[in-house]
Amino acid sequence: MSKRSDYYINNPVKGIKHPLEEYFSNEILEFHRSLPGYSPTPLLEIGSSFASMHSGKIYLKDESRRFSIGAFKSLGASWAIHSFLKQNKGNYTFCTATDGNHGRAVAWSAKLFGYPAKIFMPEGTVASRIQFIQEESANVKVIKGNYDDAVNAAKKEAEKKDHILIQDTSWVGYDYYPNLISAGYSTILKELETQLNFQHNQPVDAVILQSGVGSWAASTILYFYLFHPNNDIKFIILEPFESDCLLESAKNRRISETKKSQNTIMAGLNCGTPSLAAWEIISDLAHAFITVDDSYSVEALKILHTSGIKSCESGAAGLGGMLALLNSSKISPVMKVLHLDQNSRFLLFNTEGITDPVMHDKIVKNQY
Repeated sequence: MSKRSDYYINNPVKGIKHPLEEYFSNEILEFHRSLPGYSPTPLLEIGSSFASMHSGKIYLKDESRRFSIGAFKSLGASWAIHSFLKQNKGNYTFCTATDGNHGRAVAWSAKLFGYPAKIFMPEGTVASRIQFIQEESANVKVIKGNYDDAVNAAKKEAEKKDHILIQDTSWVGYDYYPNLISAGYSTILKELETQLNFQHNQPVDAVILQSGVGSWAASTILYFYLFHPNNDIKFIILEPFESDCLLESAKNRRISETKKSQNTIMAGLNCGTPSLAAWEIISDLAHAFITVDDSYSVEALKILHTSGIKSCESGAAGLGGMLALLNSSKISPVMKVLHLDQNSRFLLFNTEGITDPVMHDKIVKNQY
């Protein structure tokens, strides 16, 4: 396999206020704690697996154990739908577009509160991702085209009187629900504050955040910036090499579509255009953008599997980025520019469990 990768070094601009700041609340964690099956997802140390390449600590927050759907997306969708229902009584259908986990999260959340859901997915979506959503009692519609086309279809569906669009990407005139979703992810950071004792020290030097439209990455970076402003943590945005809308936007200094094929096994990160609200945060506060070939995600998934950690091609992507930083001559300069070295402490996320069992089996059996 080829080992393609690319990078862009950003110059963070601090002191700019972002609308998402107003959405963070202590009520979010309390709400999630009230849901059936809640428990903090574990924080693992996996540095020993990389002792020959990297002597610093490597932490992995394992979201594959988040509620029954095994993905961090459940936090954002549930908070957004809960927030809507607190202010609106009646019969509604919640709809959204997805490559997989966000749609499953909306379906799971709607079912939790006793409401129907319609989920739009791009053609080529693997059967297992469709089935997982249908198992949450949602109506799945597969449309012609890519993720952006699915978003347009969901937007059109939301024009119906009783349909509510719970989308995790924003555009001009649509940012309320994306901001609620992004704020919902803060439960992960609240848990990490305790697990890594952020109140009394700076336990990591760098964080790698795999990104599709960028909503979760933006929420994470902004949270650290607001609540731990004295920490000098470097934030690295990671995308698939063939679906690099955030890196493309960074190079152009404006929101841009990817120019690549969008042919990647990292389906959850396969987004052609960034979320507007997310881009405004990431462009201000991220330190670097990197893209990696699918082969890095494959290697990372195998490592996690060997360690007994359930993951998928997108979930393992952050670890794939770590492998690329340590081994790729193309993007290794990122380490030097960000003043990171063999002793630096990294925080990674396994954002989701197994979403395509067929592909997972091929990878771990060396058949891919």
